Amino acid sequence: MSLAPGTSVGRYRSVGTLGAGGMGVGYDAEDTRLGRRVALRFLPEGLARDPLALERFEREAREALHARGRAGVRSFGQGIGVGAV
Repeated sequence: MSLAPGTSVGRYRSVGTLGAGGMGVGYDAEDTRLGRRVALRFLPEGLARDPLALERFEREAREALHARGRAGVRSFGQGIGVGAV
């Protein structure tokens, strides 16, 4: 999944790309409902269907829930065929 700046996914609007790696792409985004900046991360479709990759993705999200500061994950969700933090 590729999000150009200004693209909306649910209540989130992409601001730009933060980075990419083996587990997907991270985006700087705005939560339009709460008016705050967030980071979104999407798994590639193939990995979103891989139980081990999805388990790792979810584990990383849970671990990030315990992080302090702006980098802390406050929610985790899944779309159709795509995992997102």
